[in-house]
Order: sequence, then structure tokens, then C-alpha cells
Amino acid sequence: MNPSAETRQAQRHLRTLISAGHETQERSKAHSVETPAHSKPARRVLVFSHAMSRNGASLLLLQMLRWLKQHGNFQIDVVSDGHGPLVEDFRAIASVTIVSSMPYPIRLLPSRWARPVASAWLRAKLRALTLGRRYDLVYANTAAVWPYVAALGDRPPPLIWHIHELPYALGLTLPDDGARGALRAANRVVAVSRAVAQALSSGYAVRPECIDQIYGFVPDEAPSLAIRAELRAKVRHQLGLPEDAFVVGGCGGLGWRKGTDLFLQIARLAQRADGAQRVHFLWVGGAQCGSPEAMQFDFDVKQLGLEAVCCRVPATADVSAYYCAMDAFALTSREDPFPLVALEAATHRLPVVCFAMAGGTPEFVAGDAGRVVPYLNLTAFVAALRELACQPELGARLGEAGRQRVLREHSIDAQGPRLLRSVERCLEAA
Repeated sequence: MNPSAETRQAQRHLRTLISAGHETQERSKAHSVETPAHSKPARRVLVFSHAMSRNGASLLLLQMLRWLKQHGNFQIDVVSDGHGPLVEDFRAIASVTIVSSMPYPIRLLPSRWARPVASAWLRAKLRALTLGRRYDLVYANTAAVWPYVAALGDRPPPLIWHIHELPYALGLTLPDDGARGALRAANRVVAVSRAVAQALSSGYAVRPECIDQIYGFVPDEAPSLAIRAELRAKVRHQLGLPEDAFVVGGCGGLGWRKGTDLFLQIARLAQRADGAQRVHFLWVGGAQCGSPEAMQFDFDVKQLGLEAVCCRVPATADVSAYYCAMDAFALTSREDPFPLVALEAATHRLPVVCFAMAGGTPEFVAGDAGRVVPYLNLTAFVAALRELACQPELGARLGEAGRQRVLREHSIDAQGPRLLRSVERCLEAA
């Protein structure tokens, strides 16, 4: 079959899919709240989410939409590029549509033809989803949703774009000038840290006056000190961690960007320096056993001889109990814009150790909520952990400083009004 015939066949199948409605769609409507006749009509917002998994960007979006519903008059429709455990949480506050994966015939096309056909498919999909609806605002969450933004056409509604990526991830996610042009066309861009704002203005020609730098936020889910002690003992018993061990924790997906390989190398260096094996390591996150990433992690644990001092728990909705079992939090990411796990750890009074030049966490640590060490200097990282292990009062002081900073600066009540103002500025500029 020659390429033109192959492309025509894929396009015919695409039209059949759209017209017959064979693509997977899931919708749910949020409970509507009647407003007085004299009130302004609700602003209709179309939200693009890259996922419904328990990743930081999606969790932040969920909290933000809840807050906006409580503090503003908004009707929200969410379009997500996949399923996940947060679907029902989003459905409680918004209409949700799950976009199906790309039709199989399109995925079979050579890349030079797949891109335009896929774009046409997505444009048709969005037209069907938004038929007869007028939106006052489009809220794009993460750079990964750029194909949805591009599919809106040349005259989209006012657009605000929440960026959670730094140069490495942006380079992977925005592959060409068309994708980057879509970003520059946003009315407002929300950057989750100064590091992200600098990356956007210097590397992607986003005008600084269009950027609102708004930090991430987390709920305070830390238990009381008494309950924390009970959970600490329970989790340590379940995982076989000694009661007197100094436990270094990490949290998140497994992979190069999160630095799980560095986490294990740090564990090996710490073990060599600590003959009594008092320092143990606990990673929370990643897939169940059997996934390639989990197998790689387990392989390295065995090859490095860390079975006695290092363990991993797959991703869970109840991370709080595991934070209670830790004494310090190691953020080993090579690149992380402003990870919520560092804030969550801080709410549990854990001092945070991270690399400089690796994202926004040094902006949070700021000298008194943990330690910042030179980029990829594993010896310095281990030295910082040993300092905390040898000086419990220092760790307690840094952990309490971090907790107070989260409560003061990184709650939804602190950052929500700033996000609302960014939304209002976007609407005003339309």
C-alpha cells in the first residue's frame, strides 16, 4: 500500500470513529448550585489535564479547582488525557471527559503523516465535546496538554497555562516550534517556582509580564504527635525497620529524573560510612513489583548489597503513615520544578535534603528547613544526612521550620487567592 492510500484509509477510519462514536468517552456532571437571579452568571471554564493519576500536577489541579468552586462562580468541564485513581475526585466538582487513546490506524502511520492526522482527529474530538458550548476561559495544566491547546484553533478563549516543567521535561514535551508557539500564545502562564519562571522567560520566550509565579501547596495531613508515634512504630514493625534506626525517606515515581538511582548510591555510601548500619532507606512510590522500573530498582538494591538497609513501598494514597516512619527526607531529583512531596514531608516535620540547581525545592528549603548540597555531589548529600542523624535536635529544629513555612506560605488558603487573581487577570485581558 503506498503512503497516500495508507493515509486516506486512516482518515476514513478516523471519520468513522468520530461519526459512530466508537471512541471511549466518559462524562459526569457536577451537582449544580442555584444562584440568585441577580448574581452574575457562572464563568464556564474548560480544563485540560494530562492525567488522573496521583502525580503532583494533577493533585495540585484538584485542590485548586475545589478552592475555585468554593470561592468563585465557575462551571468547570475537565478533559483528561487518560484514566486514573483521581477520576472520581474530579467528578465530585466538575464534568469530566476521558479522551480515548489515539485510534490504532493513526498509530500505525509513519511519523510524517501521523502528526497531521492525529491533530485533525483531536480537533474533531474537541469540536464534538464542546459543540454548543461557549467557554470563558481555558485552563491548561502542564505542558503535556499542548496538543489540546493547539487543537482549539486560531481564536481560542482566554488561555491560562499552569506549567510544572523545567528545561529537560519541557524539551521532551514541547517538541517543535508549533508546540512552543502555543505556549507563547497563552494570556497568562503560571509557573510553580522561580526556576520554572526563569526557564520559561529565558528558554521559551514567554514574556515575564505574562508569568505569575505561584508556588505549590498541600493540605496539612500530618497527624498529632501521639498518633505519629503510634504510626511510626507500626510502619517500622511492618517493614522490619529497627526502632533506633535513622530512616531516610524518598517518595515519587521511579526513574532517572527522580534520581532513584542516586537514592540507592547514597544509601550505599551511607552504609559504607556507617558500620553499625544504623541508617536505613525507605522509598515510597512507583508501580507494583513486576514493572520495568520496579525490577530495575530491586535489581540495583541486590547488586549494591542493600537488602538489609533499603526497602520500597509501591505508590499509595496513604503516604502520611510512611512519612511518620522517617527521620529525614531525601529529594534526589535531578530536575523537579516544585515537588509536593517535599512540602508533604515538611508538614510531618522532616528536614529536607536536596540538590542545588535541580528545581524549586532549594527555594523552599532556604537554609532553615533542611540542607541544599551541590548538584549530584553524593558525598556532600551523605554528609548532610549524617549531620542530621548525629544531631537529632538539629533535625527537629529544621523540620519544625519547614512545617511552619508550609503552613504559612504553602497552603491553599495562602496560594488560592493568587491563583484566583491570575484567572481574573486572564479574563480581564480578553
